[in-house]
Amino acid sequence: MSQLQTLQDWHGSLCRMHNAHTRCATLYDRRNLLLGVPVVGLSTIVGTSIFATLASGQQPIWIRVLIALLSIGAAMLASLQTFLRYSELSQKHKAAAVQYGALRREIEELLTLSEDSIDRDVVKSIRARWDSVEQESPSIPQRIYDLAASEYRSKPTNRHSH
Repeated sequence: MSQLQTLQDWHGSLCRMHNAHTRCATLYDRRNLLLGVPVVGLSTIVGTSIFATLASGQQPIWIRVLIALLSIGAAMLASLQTFLRYSELSQKHKAAAVQYGALRREIEELLTLSEDSIDRDVVKSIRARWDSVEQESPSIPQRIYDLAASEYRSKPTNRHSH
């Protein structure tokens, strides 16, 4: 396989990885918001309700039970948010997407050159940096990888090499 063909193949793979990590970052940002907004809302409601209950004296039992359930719900959502680490995952996928994007653009630049002008050491350097990015990157769910890969004409590779 020629160096030019290798770069073209790498370009397709990097496009898929860049796209997949960008999709993951968006997904985890969305999930973080879906847990975070209710936590803030429920915590606010519980805090306000407790002050209202204390200020007005004796409240019916159903109001006290409702406040307790909302408090438990807020605590459970906050725990889930901490445990699932969606914000952290999003940041890691964003960082990976940036690195894959930089490698992709570097290859796009090399693809404008003739095969004779492409320095083999530059290609080796790209491969080494790609290996490093791959080791540091979080895993991509298969369905997201497949969706990203479907946007490109070449046959998708399996992300498990990642």
